[in-house]
Amino acid sequence: QRFYTDVFATYVKTLVNEGHNLEFFIEGGRSRTGKLVLPKLGLLAILMQAVEEGYCDDLVFVPCAINYDRVLEEGAYLKEVKGSSKKKESLAQLVRARGVLKKRYGRVYVQFAPPMSIKSYMDRFCLSFGTMKPKERHAMYRDFAWRLIHNINEASMITPFALVAAVILTTSKRGISLAEIKLITRNYFDFLQYRGEQFASSFQDLEMTLQETLALMEKSKWLELLADEDETDEEERIYTVDDGDRLHLEYYKNNMIHCLLPAAYISSAILTKEAFTFDLEGIEDELLFFRDFFKFEFVYDADENLQETIDQVLSYFITQGFITKVNSQENTYRISHQGLKALSCFTGLLRSYFESYWIVLRATKYLSKKSYSEKDFLKKITSMGNKLYKLEIVERFESISRITFENALKFFCEKGAIKKRENQENGKLSVNYENGKHQEVIADYSRMIDRYLRTSHFTFK
Repeated sequence: QRFYTDVFATYVKTLVNEGHNLEFFIEGGRSRTGKLVLPKLGLLAILMQAVEEGYCDDLVFVPCAINYDRVLEEGAYLKEVKGSSKKKESLAQLVRARGVLKKRYGRVYVQFAPPMSIKSYMDRFCLSFGTMKPKERHAMYRDFAWRLIHNINEASMITPFALVAAVILTTSKRGISLAEIKLITRNYFDFLQYRGEQFASSFQDLEMTLQETLALMEKSKWLELLADEDETDEEERIYTVDDGDRLHLEYYKNNMIHCLLPAAYISSAILTKEAFTFDLEGIEDELLFFRDFFKFEFVYDADENLQETIDQVLSYFITQGFITKVNSQENTYRISHQGLKALSCFTGLLRSYFESYWIVLRATKYLSKKSYSEKDFLKKITSMGNKLYKLEIVERFESISRITFENALKFFCEKGAIKKRENQENGKLSVNYENGKHQEVIADYSRMIDRYLRTSHFTFK
């Protein structure tokens, strides 16, 4: 294994030395959730070592975002989200794929972010390879990788499918009226425009784009329209979504959720105050909590000024009439009736993630009896999630996601709620999960989730 690694590293460095351009996916694999996968550092580390060892004077990375209206492999991806193993590609699959290739899947959008130079990056932060310790070097690789991923996100395009999917999954209800869809779509669209996000060219006519996208989703059997043929009242035109189809929509919602996170986080922080009049005390702390809690889910801007983000979102809310300033000196605001609905729409984007993390916390009760292998514990978590959904304690079917459960496990292991033990047997690495002995950590996080979801279901007694 070590021999292969050394040969591969030398090969890559030689390519760099000879001036070849390289293309690689820093995530190390395809996303099964629709969000960007967090970066893998192996190949990036080799490339940065090539600069350090003199194979070249500098390397310039060009982040590239590729967005699709529709993804061909969405069915296979969703099976993996639900816990199925990835199937290896075969000749039979290739033959069967001919039918898929005859269908239309919309457009592909390719966008580039500003190039990133290793030398410029090191000069900016006064870094030098020669003075770095191993931990500092790894931290540099990680920081550079996260900046690359963030810039890919920044270059990504808002597609019609992504926006409409996010709108429909705002609510836990199985049906949503056309009037609601239009209202929430306008809310999200205006916020994204305010933030300067990039839209697909089809958004030149928002009304027409919405109609066409809903029709395509209906044709794909993701939505069903309940209305008489002559029904014109938008309140009476209801779109329904089955449980399994929510997973399709979740995939596309995740294509653009990062663009709405500032509004979702700040809306959640405001609504936890449980009063129509509120001040800004603690809002920045709430944002820091969200960024930490979901650090294995989303990529953030390393240079972001949180206060500027808060000011920008509040300014948008004021412009839209969602909140009004009551007292300038005390920074006191009041939420309007319209604002309560709008802020609830933004917070709805996070519900499936909060529920997924809470399901993992709830499953820690199994660990009090014995330890479990990673595979078996994930099965236990999924089984518990399905039970809680049937009991209507968990509202979102899309919260039962193996990939989100894995991220939650990583987070709660880091916080001491769960203990991860790795064993090497017969040359194979096995992972077991045990009780972390920190029940107060589990209780604290369950209370926080309960607070953000504004329900009493999620606090462990």
